Amino acid sequence: MDEWLSHNKNNLSRDTIRDAVRTVAQIADFDAEYNEGLREVRGDVSLGHALGVAGTPTVFVNGVRMPSDALVERIRIAATFELQRQQRQTRTTRKAL
Repeated sequence: MDEWLSHNKNNLSRDTIRDAVRTVAQIADFDAEYNEGLREVRGDVSLGHALGVAGTPTVFVNGVRMPSDALVERIRIAATFELQRQQRQTRTTRKAL
């Protein structure tokens, strides 16, 4: 389904999506799920805009949006920093006990 959506992203409508869901994903009850699904997607899009998301993937580490250039290296650095910070907090807490 992801591949179909990617290839057809400029021609999406309720009817084209309904047909694809039936044929590609083999889901018969699309109409029953459409309105709820659309509400959820619109909510996700609104949240993404509010958070400054311009595309996917967009990664956040502790609430900080990571720039897409050199993303893997920045994630590694941020994760290492956070792990070290937590280890320092744990040592400080143990010493206080």
